[in-house]
Amino acid sequence: MKEKDFLIEEEIREEVNALILEELTVSDEVLESSENIEEYIFSNIYKQSGISFTDGGTERHFSFRLSVFNNTFEINFNVTNYNFRNESYYNVYIKKHNSNVQCGSSYQQIGNKTVAVMYLNFISINFKPLSKFYEDLHHELNHLYQQYKEQSTYNDSIKYSKISTDIFSNDSIRKDAANLLYLCNPKEQDSFASSVYPYVRHKYSLLNQTLDDILKETECYQNIYKIKELFSKIENNREKYQEVILKRHGFQRWDRFEKSVRNAIHRFEHKFAMCVKKCKNDFLIYENHTWFEPKFMKDLYKLS
Repeated sequence: MKEKDFLIEEEIREEVNALILEELTVSDEVLESSENIEEYIFSNIYKQSGISFTDGGTERHFSFRLSVFNNTFEINFNVTNYNFRNESYYNVYIKKHNSNVQCGSSYQQIGNKTVAVMYLNFISINFKPLSKFYEDLHHELNHLYQQYKEQSTYNDSIKYSKISTDIFSNDSIRKDAANLLYLCNPKEQDSFASSVYPYVRHKYSLLNQTLDDILKETECYQNIYKIKELFSKIENNREKYQEVILKRHGFQRWDRFEKSVRNAIHRFEHKFAMCVKKCKNDFLIYENHTWFEPKFMKDLYKLS
């Protein structure tokens, strides 16, 4: 590991540990709904006709509608599954191809009617999805839940469109700025944090990794690393990024941009810290036999 990587990892660990003060409340409605969606997909995907696209691999498509959030809201699902006979076929295929496995969602109000759509793309081995599927599904479901609770589309959608466009730009300056601001968005941070619990629950049930190792491989943790790395790069090259940050993305002054990002990093770390505590509350079992429980509990929640 490079010295820079080690320093960022150590910084995240120390700051997250300092923030573990309370338990994050994961929405029961979102968690229960994601479990129902998973069950429906896993029960039906193998029944769909598949098109062979490589030796040992098939592609399947199917759509369905399902009521979520205590049966108060309906979502249209479009599912694409890349299924492999075993991991060897998957490993050979993934080295040669760049499948678009990004997931997405759309919330629209048409007159008095609300239309919600989720696009799920996932890879499975013998119809068992890779662990990332649990993050992707919960992430997009949480986005729809946010808008469902607010009864409206995101109010910063116009500003956000510039970010989402520039993420795929060939201009590295625009791309870096967009990726940083994307990870500063509270709605994205909340959805990344929301997806930690179902991902950890699935991975920990496989009993082949420690809880801390699983937590560190989540998208939430990886994106905290990424946001710090991007911010450091942009701060150290202000002259290259200033025009894009101030003019294209509407920050009035550079110091306000820096303050905004620092606040966003702190918020993101706090969200992740709450996830760490909830996961350790729910998945680690301990017995209280001594008066030393407070110190034990304090150490228990730390990331090693």
